Amino acid sequence: MKQEPTQSARDGAGRNLRPSDRRGRQYSYIWSEEVLDADTVQWFEDGAAPIREKGETFRRELLSRGGSVDPLAAFASFRGRAPEIEPLLTRRGLVS
Repeated sequence: MKQEPTQSARDGAGRNLRPSDRRGRQYSYIWSEEVLDADTVQWFEDGAAPIREKGETFRRELLSRGGSVDPLAAFASFRGRAPEIEPLLTRRGLVS
């Protein structure tokens, strides 16, 4: 017997979310993906340490933690501080 898809499956992903839920998800994405990424890229580009050494630090302090610790705590351990938004603003051309 063929089963009909549920209403939510026909609607498509995310369409049943209230607008405020979508805004929250977008903010979360920007923070987790773009702010942390831009801050990390800036770390790789700054300083005189060899890229291989920086890569090892990145792997050891951040990537190897996986889901075993809070992501922001792992980032703070890696960078020695909380994430900053300035690298993202610079990347987007909003500050120089």
